[in-house]
Amino acid sequence: MNSGRGRDLELPAPAGTLRNNSVRGTRDRVHSLLEAVLSQLPTVGAAQEQLAASTCPAPAR
Repeated sequence: MNSGRGRDLELPAPAGTLRNNSVRGTRDRVHSLLEAVLSQLPTVGAAQEQLAASTCPAPAR
């Protein structure tokens, strides 16, 4: 039976702690996602150029 002492006692978190941790976690996830997307941009650009070259006639010079 829980007597309410020791480890079983849960104290309320200080005001703003949960929100701050949540915002920090969200910011970190967005940052890592953005890094992943930005790291793929050269690949996407090269793929677009390759696709354009294979589907469109070369411009007359």
